[in-house]
Amino acid sequence: MNVLEVKQLQIMRDQRVIIDNLSFELPEGHRLFLQGDIGCGKSTLLHCLLGFIPYQQGEIRWFDNTCRQEKDFVPLRGKIGILISKSIVEGCASTMNWLRVHYTLMRKIEKC
Repeated sequence: MNVLEVKQLQIMRDQRVIIDNLSFELPEGHRLFLQGDIGCGKSTLLHCLLGFIPYQQGEIRWFDNTCRQEKDFVPLRGKIGILISKSIVEGCASTMNWLRVHYTLMRKIEKC
C-alpha cells in the first residue's frame, strides 16, 4: 500500500513554476528525504503535501484519498509532520527536509 502518491504535480509561487511534472510514490514503511540547494523548492513541496500551499496541476493522494483543497488535508495533520534540520554533509552546510508519516512509525513501535 502507498501512503502517498503524487502524480504530475505542478506548484507555482508568484506566477513562477517552482515544481513541474513531479510524480512519485511513498510506500508504507518508507520515509521521504529531500536534499538540495537553498531555494530549489524543498520546503515548498513539503508545505504543499500538507495542504498549506495550493498546487496548480496534478494529484496528491494520502492514504488513497485525493487531497485538492486545504480542508482535504486537515485530517492528516495529526499523522504527518515535517522535520527541517541543518546538517554538515561532506564538509558543506546543507538543509535536509524529512516528511515523517507518524502512522507508519507508530505501527512499527506497536510491533516491537
